[in-house]
Amino acid sequence: MVGCSQKSVAEILKKHRLTGTVRDLAIPGRPRVTTKRQDNLLVRKCKKDRFKTATQIKAEVLSEYSIKLSTSTVQRRLRGAGLFGRKPRRKPRLTTKHKRDRLSFARSHKNWNTEEWERVVFSDESRFLLYTNDGRAYVRRMKGEEFSERCLQKTCKFGGGGIMVGDAFAGVA
Repeated sequence: MVGCSQKSVAEILKKHRLTGTVRDLAIPGRPRVTTKRQDNLLVRKCKKDRFKTATQIKAEVLSEYSIKLSTSTVQRRLRGAGLFGRKPRRKPRLTTKHKRDRLSFARSHKNWNTEEWERVVFSDESRFLLYTNDGRAYVRRMKGEEFSERCLQKTCKFGGGGIMVGDAFAGVA
């Protein structure tokens, strides 16, 4: 009638008689080192500067609040809040003028047809640097924040020696 075996019903009744509830008991294990409030503090520190490492956050929390944590605890709490260490996406640094000019260009050309675009010569150039000071950078970000402004690593067109390569192409008539 209940939809389960007699043995299951007997076990549930026995558990209720012994504990007063049918809920699963807490799984034994080491108690958490941090409180919910401290977890929120770690998340706030990380969100303030996404490029801070767990070690830097740990040191900051220790000096400001005298809370002693391990680096792995900080990493676990940040992961638990959805902040995962990832390589940052790189993009050129854009000034307000760059953004305004790009928007103006897009608006003035949005109604162009194929024939008009075929008269345009597109060109691009890339610089390959011999000595880059990239190092290994990580950013903590949540799912869906991959291209968020605060999670991007800005790049500039300068650095050590390198080679510049350029090319151009036009529409086929």
